[in-house]
Amino acid sequence: LSSNFMVLATQNPVELSGTFPLPEAQMDRFLMRIRMGYPSKEEEQEIVLRFEKGTHVLPEVSPLSTEGIARLKTKAKEVYLSRELVDYLSEISRRTRSLRGIEMGVSPRATLALARACKSYALIRGRSYVIPDDIKDLAVPVLAHRLVVSQDMFYRGKTQDDVVREVLESVRVPVGDREEGTA
Repeated sequence: LSSNFMVLATQNPVELSGTFPLPEAQMDRFLMRIRMGYPSKEEEQEIVLRFEKGTHVLPEVSPLSTEGIARLKTKAKEVYLSRELVDYLSEISRRTRSLRGIEMGVSPRATLALARACKSYALIRGRSYVIPDDIKDLAVPVLAHRLVVSQDMFYRGKTQDDVVREVLESVRVPVGDREEGTA
């Protein structure tokens, strides 16, 4: 397979008949789970108005070349991740492994995935360094689907997303000089 090979998968939370959940080991191989949700009232109105005006067609966007993708991947690897933020990432992951009500915390693969996602996120935002807010922004989509919550937690209405948010609140955020790219 090409080094640019990727899989995008969808889950329909409504129609579960005839489907089976993926095993934990397979879920751990998906970088993110992004919940689409419904549009806001304003967004929904904009959708209706665009369709009514006939302007609902999205503008054409040129796909990236294979070389362009390779360059972006190289640039993302070059984004600076301070030792303090590596410690922060590690502590977040480790905390998921010791919580009551969690049958399985996130793996080291998840920690690495979060680090890589944060580097790409920083690059997209025009920075050559990761900041704590990058980690906070991406922790739920990168980590939550990898957690296995106990039945008790599930029946109490606690979601995987809730657990990651609680972990983020419980781990000290490193502070430093953001302009210099340090934590």
